[in-house]
Amino acid sequence: MAKNEMTACQHEIYNRYFTSATEELEAFRPFDQRKITAAIHDQLDDDADIPARNRKILHDVVPDFPFKPPLWELRVGEYRIFYDIDRDGAIVNVRAVRRKEKGKRTEDLFSWQKYTEKIVEAAQHERILITRKGKPVVLIVSLGFKDEEDLHLEESREFWEMISERRKQPTVPLAEVEARLFGRRNGAKNANSQGRKKHRKTGS
Repeated sequence: MAKNEMTACQHEIYNRYFTSATEELEAFRPFDQRKITAAIHDQLDDDADIPARNRKILHDVVPDFPFKPPLWELRVGEYRIFYDIDRDGAIVNVRAVRRKEKGKRTEDLFSWQKYTEKIVEAAQHERILITRKGKPVVLIVSLGFKDEEDLHLEESREFWEMISERRKQPTVPLAEVEARLFGRRNGAKNANSQGRKKHRKTGS
C-alpha cells in the first residue's frame, strides 16, 4: 500500500449522530439543517482530527453532554457543532449542535442547569471527579443522609481540633465505666433494700 493510500485510510471517518444532537438539529430551519449537515460531511469526513480555520479542539470547557476527550468544535456560520472522535472505530461522534448568538461565548451554549442536574444524579451513585488539563481539581460526592449541621462540623477546623485533643486524653475501659455506673446503682439498691428490711423488723 502506498504512503498516500495509508494516510487516506487513516482519515476515513464516519459520522454518527447522538439522539440529543439529532433533536437539536431537527429544531432548526430546513435551510440551516442542510447547511449544517453539508458542512459536517465536507469538514469531518476526512480531516475531523486536523485543526483548521473553522475547526479546533476546545480546552477548559465543561459541556452539558458526555464526550470522549478531546472535544472538538466545528464552526458553521452562527452554528457550532461539537464532536469527538472514536479512533478505534474511525467514527466522528456528533454530540451537540448549537446556535451561537452574537456576543455569546462558547461556554454560554451549555445549559448549566441541565448539566448540574445530571451531575447531582450521578453523584448519588458514585464520586464525580472534575479535572482541568488532565489534573484533578474538584471531587463531587453525595451528602447521603447528612444535614447542614453535619456538613458544617465536617468543615469546622475548631471541631476537628477539639476531636484531636480529646483523642489524646487517656481512655477508660468500658468495663470500668459500667462498674462505676452500675456498681453505684447496685450498691444503692442494696442499701435501700437493707434499710427497708431493718424498718420492717423494727416495726414488728
